Amino acid sequence: MANSTTEKSLFHKFCSCEKSNNHLRKSIEQAFRFVLPRQRCIKKMSQYEFSKKCGFSRQYISLIESGKRMPKLEFVFNFADGFDMKIQDFMHLLVEKVVYYEELDNKK
Repeated sequence: MANSTTEKSLFHKFCSCEKSNNHLRKSIEQAFRFVLPRQRCIKKMSQYEFSKKCGFSRQYISLIESGKRMPKLEFVFNFADGFDMKIQDFMHLLVEKVVYYEELDNKK
């Protein structure tokens, strides 16, 4: 588990991610690919049910989960609402996975 300082640093990078930072972008995409389907499974929701709760099409959710689309940062509020979670809790799940993928990539 990463320490709080590492999480805060990566959270700051996450919030200011630009297309030129491909390395971090890849970790963020992987985090979404992991967190969305995992949370849907925990909540026993289909892509369709989740998409309706957060206001997106099922196809868009599928594209995010397959790594073919990167959602805009402001959409995390919709995702948190779709899971009936506080934004802080949802962001913690994402940041935790970004930290994991960053640390994994740094070991290569």
